Amino acid sequence: MLKDLLTSMRIYESKRLGANCRYCTEEKICELRGTVYMISCAGCGEKYLGETMRSHRRRLDEHRRALANPASYPSEGFSRHRTLKHTTEPPPAFTVRVLHRHLTSTLERKIMKAREIRRHEPEINTREELREVLRLNA
Repeated sequence: MLKDLLTSMRIYESKRLGANCRYCTEEKICELRGTVYMISCAGCGEKYLGETMRSHRRRLDEHRRALANPASYPSEGFSRHRTLKHTTEPPPAFTVRVLHRHLTSTLERKIMKAREIRRHEPEINTREELREVLRLNA
């Protein structure tokens, strides 16, 4: 049963949008689900830590839209980052690194995200996310 679960999750690693995928560099990550990930802003080097159960590409596209149009995503950390750090510049590019994958439990993803936030101390995450980390680590 465990083998079936593990191999069934691997189907998401084989999907890829081809050479045009903006997120898959060395690894095929765009269709992963259940991930904890770190984004680094190419413009200033600041970091963001996130988690999602949805398609990794879908969540990263949301971050990209928040950078491109901050007014449409007022509560998003990337909107605040663009407004404060890159006001007069075009939206910066970013790089993505998957830290944990195949985490199907919401609590498990949140705990792993909290651990990684303590470890990496990202600058882009919102205060609410950081408060949640303190609560989960207490």
